Amino acid sequence: MDSLGDAFVTGTTFSTTFPTHNGFGAGNARGVAFVTELNPSGTALLYSTYLGGTVGGAAGDSGHGIALDTSGNIYVAGQTFSTDFPTNSTITALKATSAGAAVGTSFISKINPALSATPRCLFFVSGWN
Repeated sequence: MDSLGDAFVTGTTFSTTFPTHNGFGAGNARGVAFVTELNPSGTALLYSTYLGGTVGGAAGDSGHGIALDTSGNIYVAGQTFSTDFPTNSTITALKATSAGAAVGTSFISKINPALSATPRCLFFVSGWN
């Protein structure tokens, strides 16, 4: 929740018609993370977007945690099985794609809700052999 009382939620949706507003990305039937901001009474969608890729195995992408900073940026932690999880050029040098469908990769994304641009993302290889 921010200082205005807006609620921020993340999770996973399997809907290709999940409600979006001022966002980016596309849904898919194998699951994709979402990031949503609601007004204090929960009656208006202020920001909502898909966050995930479209290429990978049967498992999709999921948002597990969400936090805000004092500038209004949204931080989402989760897991991706996509090989095309969205990144932007400032992070590409760290890891351009996730490990993909076989292993799964943990991510942290920084989203500025005032912009409809690709988020900045960090990847951390996770899973086990």
